[in-house]
Amino acid sequence: MHFETQALRNLPLALFTEHAPIEPWLATSIAAMSDARLIETCIDAISRPKAGNKRTSFFLHAPLELLARAALLPLVQLQQQDLARRRIAEIAVRYANAGEELSTVEKRYESTSAARAELLGAVASGDPDVADAALCHVLQRIPITQIAGDLFDPIAASCAAAAHAPILLAELHRVAGRYTNAGLLVRAPLRYLASQPNARLQWLDEGHALTPESTLEESIQLARVLSKPEAIALAEHSITATLPAPESLGRYQRDLGAFTFKDVDAVVRVLLRTAAHSMLQDDAKHAPYGWTHCLTLPLALLSNLPYSKNAQRVCAMASAEVYAFRATMASVTLDFNWKPEPPKHREWIAATPSDAAAIVYHAPESERFAYREKLATEAAVHRDAHLAKYTLACIDAAARDPECESLYLAAAAYLNAWWREFDAERTSEPE
Repeated sequence: MHFETQALRNLPLALFTEHAPIEPWLATSIAAMSDARLIETCIDAISRPKAGNKRTSFFLHAPLELLARAALLPLVQLQQQDLARRRIAEIAVRYANAGEELSTVEKRYESTSAARAELLGAVASGDPDVADAALCHVLQRIPITQIAGDLFDPIAASCAAAAHAPILLAELHRVAGRYTNAGLLVRAPLRYLASQPNARLQWLDEGHALTPESTLEESIQLARVLSKPEAIALAEHSITATLPAPESLGRYQRDLGAFTFKDVDAVVRVLLRTAAHSMLQDDAKHAPYGWTHCLTLPLALLSNLPYSKNAQRVCAMASAEVYAFRATMASVTLDFNWKPEPPKHREWIAATPSDAAAIVYHAPESERFAYREKLATEAAVHRDAHLAKYTLACIDAAARDPECESLYLAAAAYLNAWWREFDAERTSEPE
């Protein structure tokens, strides 16, 4: 392992406790690294999968959180960049302290194409060790963007790794050429995928072909279906419980099976706007995790569309994800013409989630960059990985659907203020 990587992993966890002063962190050699070098060192530090079958939310999110925080970093306000960089380093130090890791697997192949074929075969058949060995081989020989492209279609319908793998693949395309070792981040998620080959949605598999001809105003009908699907009660709202639930009841085929999903741009707009409106209009108790996933998961699938051989299928799967979250969590019928009332004040620090959303939504266009910067900064210095991923997703959604830029930034502002309220209540509780 590189000297810098070991130095990072050896940093004391006390540097990263919630109220730790910044000065001891700034005195380390790691804090003096460039942004790019810091991120590459963190990638190296979290690249090895953990031994055994232990899976935690942190292990799953570590590579996604790292790349999300890396993407937010250029938007972070100058005076907060040291705090944001410390959050990035914290991922590596926490990972290093979380148990034994597997070494790189060495295996010889006749050709790179043989290794690529074995990689895909091992993911499909459920052999994590072979998948890891093949991946380690091809990572040294072909660009990670090519590997990500190979993997996307086979895993697009997978619920393994909490359906998060497409987020990682999309982020790898974003960072291609910026961090030379980014492909190493695929190792641990790939093991999760290969260990659960049957954890996938199957409603579009053989015998469930999409309707060949489009119906009039299909996007309007899709929005109507997603605005308030028939409710499905769940005992717990994990992703592994949420996504299969409509399939077990035949709801995907019943409610989505008539759509062609041929107008990709229209589908993208409907799905992203549905997700943003869910954050802004629906039950706030699902804000930090449910409504965040309602955007980040389908957006990841749609961001990988250029690398898929079947755009209709990808759009159908993304629609199924939004449908599942709406069916299991929604308490209102979405109004797609809804907008927040103009704000009564512009005091950001005192804003409730609804106030913050209104402030950002009604901000003049000339102020939107400043609000993007503020939202990126607060997400980058906050401890929650989902806030970082969701804020980045809102910024990406606004770039993809600029007509509704204010909607996506308002959704990010809502979640940002939700966490500010939550943190204030937590710190005010008696010991």
